[in-house]
Amino acid sequence: MSRYIFIIILFLLGYTAVQAQRINVFPTTVSYNVSRGSVQNQTIYITNPTTTKQVFQLNVADWIRNEDGSHTYFEANSQPFSCANWVKLSTNLVDVEPGKTAEVVVTMQGSDKPEDFERMKWAMLFLQSVIEKKGEDANNQKVNTQIREVIRVGVHLYQTPAILTQDAAQATALEADSAELDTYWFKVANIGKTMVSCKAYLDLTETSTGQQYRSEITEFPMFPAGNRRVKLVIPNNVPKGKYSMLAILDYSENASLEAVEKNIEIVN
Repeated sequence: MSRYIFIIILFLLGYTAVQAQRINVFPTTVSYNVSRGSVQNQTIYITNPTTTKQVFQLNVADWIRNEDGSHTYFEANSQPFSCANWVKLSTNLVDVEPGKTAEVVVTMQGSDKPEDFERMKWAMLFLQSVIEKKGEDANNQKVNTQIREVIRVGVHLYQTPAILTQDAAQATALEADSAELDTYWFKVANIGKTMVSCKAYLDLTETSTGQQYRSEITEFPMFPAGNRRVKLVIPNNVPKGKYSMLAILDYSENASLEAVEKNIEIVN
């Protein structure tokens, strides 16, 4: 009898490529801009750098980014923003021989409904390794613990209609942390119809001298109707004094900065 311990490695990174211990996937973000009734194809490349054959099962799911930046996953086609039912895969099961690269064509088929193109839609394509079961020796009474690594990679699928060109986001609040000194929580919202790539930071101006200081910049994406709560910290080199502090949201080169102002005094 054998007992198996499964370790799931989940990679959901928005970089150009992901390299796990036993798989390379490129790209990990695939963007489409299909219009009504149109079709676009993109190709995912799966490389096996090991010396043994690997098998991967593919499936599509819905997901969101939470206020703290974490992800929550749902059954495909269960969310109003989902484009999962538009996604067609050239295969749902991929065999990748040692040192070889397999290709999966991911097709986005737009619907004929005008309301489906009023805002961005998205989904997640998962690739998960399949472990082949081997027969067990019924006469073997020892318990053999084996570690089996289950590799799971997520590929972001974004569908943004070409007619949507206007980004819109809003800074809504700035609150001091109740426990951490010089720490603030900046609340922002995406009130537009496309995903925005945001930068948030603090700008401080000493009221008597005009001396200015800036915190580290925090970068993050935000989906339509999404909200984020971003942690911003006043730099250690800011001296004692009274300050006008702006929490700034920069989300587009074509839009004005959003900001929330607070007057503070640094005493430590």
